[in-house]
Amino acid sequence: MSEDHGHVMLVGSVARPEDGWDVEDVFRNAARSIGEHVSMLPDGEIGDRYFWINYVARRTYAEHPDMLTLSHHTVDDWKPKSYDDHWLFTIREGVKDIHFDRIGYADEAKKSYQIFRRLREQGVIPRGVRFMVAIPLIESATRPFIDTAAHFEMLWKAYGETITREVREICAAIPHEDLAIQWDICVEVAAVEGLEGFTGDLNYLESDPMRRYCDALRMVCAPIPADVRLGLHICYGSLSHESGSSSDAGHFCEIKDLNVSVDMANAGAQACARPVQFVQLSVQLSNGAKDAYYEPLRRLAIGDARVYLGLIHLHDGVDGALKRMAIARKYLPDFGISTQCGWGRRPLEQKIEDLLQLHADIAARCDWGAPAH
Repeated sequence: MSEDHGHVMLVGSVARPEDGWDVEDVFRNAARSIGEHVSMLPDGEIGDRYFWINYVARRTYAEHPDMLTLSHHTVDDWKPKSYDDHWLFTIREGVKDIHFDRIGYADEAKKSYQIFRRLREQGVIPRGVRFMVAIPLIESATRPFIDTAAHFEMLWKAYGETITREVREICAAIPHEDLAIQWDICVEVAAVEGLEGFTGDLNYLESDPMRRYCDALRMVCAPIPADVRLGLHICYGSLSHESGSSSDAGHFCEIKDLNVSVDMANAGAQACARPVQFVQLSVQLSNGAKDAYYEPLRRLAIGDARVYLGLIHLHDGVDGALKRMAIARKYLPDFGISTQCGWGRRPLEQKIEDLLQLHADIAARCDWGAPAH
C-alpha cells in the first residue's frame, strides 16, 4: 500500500468569494466534516486562485512589461465565460526571451501553511494530515493565454522555470513530512484528447502532446524531495458548469472512459522519476454506470500510488456514488473518492457545506478497512 491511505480527497479549490470563507474557514470546515477520512487538505485556493489558471493571467501575465493583451479582459474583467473566452496575450515584438520573478504559488503556500500548522497544533486538523499545494502544470498555465506557437514556447519555458523555482522554495519552507504537492493537469489532457492547439509549428518543444506532458513533469518534479508526497490530478475541467446542470457540463469534452486518464497516469508516474503517491481521475456522471468506463483501470501501472476516483456528484448523492464505487471495484478493488474537479467554478446554488456533508455521508456508508491516516 501507498503511504497515502486517505479515503476522501478535496481536489483543490473549495470556496468561492461569495461563500465568504477564508483559508482558516476552509481548513476548519473541512476538518470538521471529513477530517477523519483525509490524509491531506488544500487551503481551498482562496482569492484569485479560485478561478484556477486565470490567477496566473491576472497576477503575472497582465502585469508583465513584455506582454500585451489581445482580448477584452482587464484586471477587473478577468474571468472567462467559457473555454473560448480566456484572456489572450501576445509577446511584444523583438522580445526573444521572457522571464518572471514570481508566479505566486510559493507565497500563498507559505502563508496558508502557517494557518494549517496552528490549527493542527490546536487539534482542529488531525495529526498525520498533510498540507496539499495544488499547482497548474506548465501547458495548463500557458497555452490558453497565448497567440502563436513561438510565443507558446517562450511562455512555456518562462513559466516552467519560475514554477520549478517556486516548488523548490515551497519544499524548503514547509517540512517535508507535512507537505503534498499536486500537479493540476488539464490543458495537457485536452492536447492528448486531440483538441486544437499548437503542434506542428513547435520548434524546441515536443509536438507529441504526451511526450510534451512528460517533459513538463520531469522538469517541475526535479526539485521535489522523495519524502514530499506527490500527486497528479488528471483533469477534464469545470469551467462551463452552469446552473441546473450536472458537473459533466463543465468538461471541455465528454469523458467516454478512463483510457486517456490511465494512459496519462501511467506515463506521468514514470516521467516523474520518483514515486507518485496519489493520482486523481474523473468519472463522468453520464457514463459512470457503465462497466466499460472503468475497465482501463486494469492497466494502471503507477506503483503504490493511491487512486482517487472523482465519482461524487451532488446530482445523485450518496446512492449514486455507492453504485459507481461498486462498479469501479470490479476493476480496482481499493481506491479513495472525490468530486471530478475543484469547486471554485460551481454554480452558487451548490452550497459548499452540502458538498462537504455529502463526502462525509458517503464515507460513513463505506467499509474502508484501513484507517485514513
